[in-house]
Amino acid sequence: MLEEKHMPLSADLTALALWAALAALALLAWLSALGSPVLSASAEILADVRSKVFYHKFAQQMSKAGLIWLLVALLLTGLVMALRKAETSMLLSFLNEQPMLLLPLVIALALLISFALLHATTWRGLKESRGLHKLLGLLAALASLASIWFALSLCRLLAIQNRADPAIVIQDHFLIPATAPFWLLLGLVVMLALACAGGLGLAYTVMRRNKDDWGRDYYGFALRLGAGWTLLSLGLQAGFLGWLASVHLLAGLALAADPILRAGVIITASALLVAMLAYLFVWRSDTPLRHKPVIGLAVLFLLLMLAGLCLAGFQFLGQ
Repeated sequence: MLEEKHMPLSADLTALALWAALAALALLAWLSALGSPVLSASAEILADVRSKVFYHKFAQQMSKAGLIWLLVALLLTGLVMALRKAETSMLLSFLNEQPMLLLPLVIALALLISFALLHATTWRGLKESRGLHKLLGLLAALASLASIWFALSLCRLLAIQNRADPAIVIQDHFLIPATAPFWLLLGLVVMLALACAGGLGLAYTVMRRNKDDWGRDYYGFALRLGAGWTLLSLGLQAGFLGWLASVHLLAGLALAADPILRAGVIITASALLVAMLAYLFVWRSDTPLRHKPVIGLAVLFLLLMLAGLCLAGFQFLGQ
């Protein structure tokens, strides 16, 4: 009798780590794409409130960066779906049976792409109609937040897909209990989106330094502003993570013995702390433009933080 061959444990762990890295890369792109319109719209409003043109320039850069992250996110999503054909087929089969579950997310993403594209490409064309341009930015930001809502809601509905009545499931997109963990996850993901958009936005600003050349004063302002927003978002994200952990403390203690899950949590917490220290350093610096390596390393730690979250999430879902 032939012995059944099993994949070595080291190979399983390597595959899990690789998938966590790829998922983290796609997640970083998606979160940055969803957070950029919010940062851009906020900066454009602040430009008028504080009468400072640097906010206007920063908003312009964030809006254009958001389109780049969106394109990268779509490409990486296509790659993941191509590599995970079985899971993709199961998901599409389920959604084909209940297409209304996916419709709100599709509409939100379509509106996001439309408004974000119009907002990013009409800075000169609508120079004399700044109110209309700000409206486009606000609509893009709202579509971005709606996309986060419906993406999380869809994940929640997929977890309860055994419910018999499709009408009740569709209503759950909007009728979510006040005590549901959804609200904590929503706050967490929104803060993650703003942090990733700010972190990648800083890197984008540095890379555009020679091409745009808006002056050293602007880049000092933009890097400190972006670092401050990223630091604040990471701090609030840490708060939501702690709150979520306290709500599910007993479940967390029960799973704490799992070494892979524990490793994911440690990686996430460590990378989050290092990223916050890096952005604090840039924010407090009088010469942030000199700290390009720190900005680049901070993005890597954002990616590592997301990889830790994905690793813990994959292991948790596999329990």
